[in-house]
Amino acid sequence: MFSQSDKFNLRIMRSNIICDSRYLPEEKQGLFKLDKVPFNSTNTFFLAGTQETQVSVQESSFKFCGNQEDGGIFRMEGKVNFTDFSSTYEYNSAIEGGVFSCSGCNITLVKTKLHNN
Repeated sequence: MFSQSDKFNLRIMRSNIICDSRYLPEEKQGLFKLDKVPFNSTNTFFLAGTQETQVSVQESSFKFCGNQEDGGIFRMEGKVNFTDFSSTYEYNSAIEGGVFSCSGCNITLVKTKLHNN
């Protein structure tokens, strides 16, 4: 998903997102030991915006997303306000930010679980 809207609201609730069912965590970890890391230049969610850009994730699961350049799941630029409540992020990968890449944004995590990213 790609958005550069000034007024954008995204809500993800009780969702199960699996990017690649053939994702092998051991294989992805090995890639980061190489001199040149192969990666996908697109993102699962790329969000750029202003203070009116709101992202809310609740009770969701994100697995097997990667290899990304920045942010295995969410790449956010600008004054994006991101809030997660009680979601789980497992086995996601990126060169920088296994789950989140945040440049100028605000991230609030409440009861969020991050495993093996």
